[in-house]
Amino acid sequence: MTTFPEDLTCPVCKSPAKSTGPSYGPFQIECERCGTYRLTYPALTATSLLKDSHQLYLLSAALRYHSFHKTSVLLEHDNGDELIRSIPIPNDLIDAIDLILWHFADNSNRYSSVITFTPDNDYPIAATHDGEEFKYVIDSAKEEGYLEVGDEMPYAEKRVDCQLTRSGWQRIRDIKDRRIISDQAFVAMSFDSTLNFIYDNAIYLALKSCNFNPYRIDRQHFSGKVDDMIISEIRKSGILIADFTQNKPGVYFEAGFAMGLKIPVIWTCRDTDMNAVHFDTNHFSHIVWNDASDFESKLKARIEALYPRQKKGK
Repeated sequence: MTTFPEDLTCPVCKSPAKSTGPSYGPFQIECERCGTYRLTYPALTATSLLKDSHQLYLLSAALRYHSFHKTSVLLEHDNGDELIRSIPIPNDLIDAIDLILWHFADNSNRYSSVITFTPDNDYPIAATHDGEEFKYVIDSAKEEGYLEVGDEMPYAEKRVDCQLTRSGWQRIRDIKDRRIISDQAFVAMSFDSTLNFIYDNAIYLALKSCNFNPYRIDRQHFSGKVDDMIISEIRKSGILIADFTQNKPGVYFEAGFAMGLKIPVIWTCRDTDMNAVHFDTNHFSHIVWNDASDFESKLKARIEALYPRQKKGK
């Protein structure tokens, strides 16, 4: 193993980083901003990791997200856009505030816990562009009454102490309660006509038998942008079924967005397609199916295990 120089810069955010690994890669990068991730040699030497280089801040958010969740990520020269699609991206300021509140919920071992943020390093937590925008989100959460915010510490790297208020904890609880109450189930899957039989005779029937109302975006009538409708309907859902048969990128995005909102995701895939499931998600417990009858029974059992009180007639 070779230890690389201390002055190595992260190829994503260009901040100082440490790296270990063989000279030919893959390397393990430790970056205060992007977290810990693995990197191939072609990615290290690539001139661009994304189709849109202005979205590097979102790639930092994706790497930080997976580092926090201890998901092993290998950044290659051509999978940056795919990594971005695998995580929840805020649609507006309220989404960004919620991401920070959830960060508190995930990191607080006491109701009175204080978390110190360094905006210049922690802005990927809320998928914001930079430290200044992250600080704006913190200040907005304070104005909403969700956070108590201390004065910035006058150090070389400005830091700020934050503590969840009673209203902040209530906000988290309200979001959880709305999702538990919701009987809508968002279904993310390939819309290939060959899979309609599986949806109609397995997914739909399993959800209805467990008193959920299935929602598949291609079977709805609406006006406006489809992306906005997808985000809106996932927010309204109490559960999301993510079927990775045919390995469609949209399913990764929709499952990642639901995870960020703490909406339970049930992972499924046809047995012949499991080998193609991306490394970001293949470690989750998938329902592997081979026909409609098999799929319906397995899915129904998984839903009932997650929602034992979701009875008919509720």
